[in-house]
Amino acid sequence: MSVPAAYRPPTKREWTSIGVRGFAWIAGIALVLGAVLLFRAAGGHSWLRAGAGLVLGVALIVVAERWLAMKYRVTANALDAAGIGILYATCYAAYARWALVPLTVAFVGMLLVTVAAVVLATRRDSIFIAVLGLLGGFFTAFLLSSAENYPSAVFAYLLALNIGIAWLAVRKGWWLLGALGIVSTALYEWGWALQAITVGLLPIVAAIFTVFAVVGTVPLWYGRPDDRPAWIRWIAAAAAHLPLLFAVYVAAHVNYGPQYNVLFGFLLIVAAGLMAIVWRGGPKWLHAMGGVATLIVFAVWLRVSYVHASWPWLLGWLALFIALYLVKFTPFAGLLFGVFVGIAIREPRSWRGIVVAMLAMLAVVLVVVFRKLAHAPAWRASAGTDTVRERAPILAALAVAGSCVTLMALHPPLWTLLALHAVLFVVLLAVAWKSELHVLAILAIPFYVAMVITASSASPWAQSSVWALLVIGVVPYLLFVAYPLALDTRAKASLDPSIAAGLASLIMLVIAWMTRAALDPPDRWWTGLVPLAESVVLGVLLWRALGWEPRKARVTLLLSLTLAFFNVALPMLLLGGRPVGKAWLVALWAVEVAALVWAYVRSRAAAVLPWAAGLASLVFFLLAFDSDLFVFWAVYVACGLAMFVAAYRIRWDVPMLQRALSVAGLFELWFLINIVIANRFHSANGPLNFDFATSPPAENVWYTLAWAVIATGLLILGYLIRWPAARGAALALLVAAVFKAFLFDLPHLDGVYRAASLFGLGASLVVVAITLQKFAPGRNAAGQPS
Repeated sequence: MSVPAAYRPPTKREWTSIGVRGFAWIAGIALVLGAVLLFRAAGGHSWLRAGAGLVLGVALIVVAERWLAMKYRVTANALDAAGIGILYATCYAAYARWALVPLTVAFVGMLLVTVAAVVLATRRDSIFIAVLGLLGGFFTAFLLSSAENYPSAVFAYLLALNIGIAWLAVRKGWWLLGALGIVSTALYEWGWALQAITVGLLPIVAAIFTVFAVVGTVPLWYGRPDDRPAWIRWIAAAAAHLPLLFAVYVAAHVNYGPQYNVLFGFLLIVAAGLMAIVWRGGPKWLHAMGGVATLIVFAVWLRVSYVHASWPWLLGWLALFIALYLVKFTPFAGLLFGVFVGIAIREPRSWRGIVVAMLAMLAVVLVVVFRKLAHAPAWRASAGTDTVRERAPILAALAVAGSCVTLMALHPPLWTLLALHAVLFVVLLAVAWKSELHVLAILAIPFYVAMVITASSASPWAQSSVWALLVIGVVPYLLFVAYPLALDTRAKASLDPSIAAGLASLIMLVIAWMTRAALDPPDRWWTGLVPLAESVVLGVLLWRALGWEPRKARVTLLLSLTLAFFNVALPMLLLGGRPVGKAWLVALWAVEVAALVWAYVRSRAAAVLPWAAGLASLVFFLLAFDSDLFVFWAVYVACGLAMFVAAYRIRWDVPMLQRALSVAGLFELWFLINIVIANRFHSANGPLNFDFATSPPAENVWYTLAWAVIATGLLILGYLIRWPAARGAALALLVAAVFKAFLFDLPHLDGVYRAASLFGLGASLVVVAITLQKFAPGRNAAGQPS
């Protein structure tokens, strides 16, 4: 029975091969380690040690290539690798430990060793030589380093080593070798930088991180991405981000604050390198990570390490970064305008220079954005794809948003603040218009709010004048409501412009309410002109929208907004602390119910019915429970008649609403009769008291008679004008009068009062009976309807 190869134990030959490789590796490592320890030991003649190292390294390579390579391949590879490692150690020690040669000579020597290592590894097709040479090289740098700083020597040596590693990784596809080189170099870089870095060494360290990042990211920018495994791309990407982490580290240390030119120059080079990798087909998120790191570095440096000496040179660095991210047209070109906020906080006295520089950069961004938008107006047609035209309006919106926040942080004079914000809002609305991304108009509303808050809190004039808030808010408000009017049919199916106009109107309403609170009660009425004017403006917008397609959702929205602001304006205008104002308000709301019902019958605009029902309910409860209204009998008459008119107009369209309005009208007139009777006998405009047991007999009789008469008259009217709901309400009130007469009046009243109650009720019932017989449908003797 045969055993599968995957489960077969190694043969004797295979065990021998494994042993040979293992002993060869150990031999090579031992030779390199012995040479390094010899160089590290104190005493002796340095020239003699250097010569011995060179002779030993060359001898090992010659022996391996001339006598062992043909028959003993594994051993020859180990000796080649050991010779390379010893030569690296000798070149480095000759400069760094013994000072026998200058750095240039040592670096040239290490380059020659690197060339030899590459040639040997390529010739023998042996990753063993490359890996052992790599490990030997890094152990050399670690073991031969002293307590003193030799950054030039150490990193010149490591650079030569990394160049060879990168070449082999790309040429032979030995990506594991490249990964080991990246990881080893990163560990050495950070270990040395964190222990030995000083302010004077910062430029050298920045250069080291930059150069090694370039070498380490070779797998990302050289050749095709499909030629290498995914894991090596991730390791190379990590190497690309090491300089970004170093930039954040430097920005977070206050000692390096004066070295801002080094920091931002280094960061600019790294960010440009990441963009170049993306341009060569590398992963796009590399450029995004560069943008994120740039924002973090600016934020941390402004918060921790800012120095006044950087002003105004900092503006130049910021302009370079914005230009860099405009090349690939990423949102970071807009997000970087947030850096102006930090500059404004640090240099508030230089607000003119900051504003001029910010507007100049914003103008450049907008020119680029509008040029991109001009080439393909219908950018939505490519929705779902990552195109430049999709990013353009977002980039512009971010830049405008950062500029708005910067103005708030600077607190310039009031009129300057208002003018600049008006310009920014116009720009944002122009971008929304051109890109057809109308949601930008809605996204501008929070900045409108922030502008009002900032302007009102920063200006002494704004704090001392009750008109100031209205003046501050009116210009942006007019821009937001003019936007949908100017768009006209170009808005298509989008509701965003109308929503933005409604939100801007809400802000102006809040401003009017805040102004109202600062006024004396007799002077508050004029603030109601603000929502009244807004309802007129929204009404104009509604009138224009009636001709736009599609219309239903937009008309519903604008109609609701118009009604909302109109009904908010009425109490602000009329409620000035006097009951007569409340009476007028309730009467106008009742008339509005009838008007809304009439509008529904004419236009079939369903949005008005909820408003009509809501206002009718509000009127009903105010008339029933607000004692301030009890003295105004004309209000009850007007409201009751308005409800009857509304019910009559809608009787064939919405039967349920007709019944509700009919009952409301009946009860409002019923309230009036009861109030008149109660006021005549005892209540004196106070809360109504329907405790019949404590009422005088004459009052009880009047209640019964009034109920019966109203019910009878309403019943007759219901038949005359074919109003079923009125007939039902009349019968319900008549039943209430019958119950009161027989359950209360008969046992509690006596004498003439009891008789008057029964006679009056009886007369009403006779009339009702005749009415029912005359108008109610019946059948004659032939069985036909009469």
